[in-house]
Amino acid sequence: MNYFLNICRTISYTNILMKTLFRHFLFIAFIISSILSSTTAQVSSKTANGKAVTAYSKFDTIFVFSQYPVSQKGSLTVKNPFDLKAPFDTTATFTWSRFDTTSNTFLPQFKIDTTVNSSTIDTLQEGGYRISLTKTVRDTSFIAWVYFNNFTIAVEKDSVTGEVKPDKYTCDYLDLSCSVTSSTSFYYKNPNTATHYSLVNQHSYLWTADPTPKNPLPSGGKKAAFRNYDPPYKDTHYKVIVTNLGLAKEDTVFYKSIQVKAIIEKEIIQKTKDDKTKNSAPVSVMFTSKSVKADIFEWDFGDGQKFHSEKPDIHVYYLPTIDTIWLIVESSLTFCVDSTMDTVVVSPPNIEEGKDSLFPNVFTPNGDGVNEVFKIYNRSIKQFKMSIFSRWGKLVYESPPNENMIDWEGWDGTIRKTGIKAPEGLYFYILDTTPFGLEKDPPQFYNKKGIYKGFFYLFRGI
Repeated sequence: MNYFLNICRTISYTNILMKTLFRHFLFIAFIISSILSSTTAQVSSKTANGKAVTAYSKFDTIFVFSQYPVSQKGSLTVKNPFDLKAPFDTTATFTWSRFDTTSNTFLPQFKIDTTVNSSTIDTLQEGGYRISLTKTVRDTSFIAWVYFNNFTIAVEKDSVTGEVKPDKYTCDYLDLSCSVTSSTSFYYKNPNTATHYSLVNQHSYLWTADPTPKNPLPSGGKKAAFRNYDPPYKDTHYKVIVTNLGLAKEDTVFYKSIQVKAIIEKEIIQKTKDDKTKNSAPVSVMFTSKSVKADIFEWDFGDGQKFHSEKPDIHVYYLPTIDTIWLIVESSLTFCVDSTMDTVVVSPPNIEEGKDSLFPNVFTPNGDGVNEVFKIYNRSIKQFKMSIFSRWGKLVYESPPNENMIDWEGWDGTIRKTGIKAPEGLYFYILDTTPFGLEKDPPQFYNKKGIYKGFFYLFRGI
């Protein structure tokens, strides 16, 4: 019986030991796997301007060193990927050798660092390098390439003036282009198969302009040349910044514009400032051309009249409509042409009752300076006749014949201009209007007379 129990105990202890060893094995395997998976990141450079992965292996890296504005050598640092903590030995031997593209082999070592955790060389030439690590947890090696990046850019322009060449622009378009020339092309090989590869340049282009143009410049960084079908009318400095693998260069060109720009400045001159009547005929407008680089002007005022001057005389609009004004400008030097338009609104001659009525329903001629006269404001009325009656039908006021409503001063509350004050109370009016356009042959637009009737109150309040 005791013998059987001892056997069971032995088997139990053996199972526990096996499980413990297996757990340790899994832990060690995990640590080694993690270390091995991180070895590709052990080659680095503090001075490289960019880097790229080789075409033959994602584990080998090309480090790019810009040669502008100053030339620099290649600098690489390799760290021991098995840099374990004490009590393990954390040092290794680093052996550097260079790839020979003629024999497609690595030459004998040119540097050895022993018993160190990392190794750095700051004077590397362009080419491929293998760094072997020995006397460590596991012998390994890394391959890295050094590329000296440089290129020249040139925006097409006149070499003397720095301006866009005359054959690159017209009144209708502007052509800009930038050429890029690499000083050298970088070729490298797969050390195992000797297969040739070349590093693909990835130039990006950023165009800017001062002042900023109306139309957007090319975006996305892919266009070395473009055509602008709406060239700026202002003299403009263009700049392009070309970037490739961490190196950026720029060039500029000056565009001395030949484009003309038509610009209308409009000032409406009216006696009335009331919002309800501000567009009432006659509407007098002062037009001025503020155009750029133009010396030939043609105005079309939209009512059949034209004028050829930078600043025409004041133009008067009588007919109720929306007139479209065109200005066409031209340069006698470049023959470039541009045009623009504006509008003038003339209100119709209707006088409506209700919330927008121009008829006051009460006035108070008491000498306080407020609401002293009964007056109907002009709304495109050429002539009118106003008759005011008392509640018993007696005529107390009649406007002068052929009175212009703009100049009409209104009724001041006296009887027939005798200076006798009309009593407070209810009064009636009859307004006979003649609109603009009636004298045309044939009559245009609002060609009917309008007769308006109504009443109002006179209060003095004293």
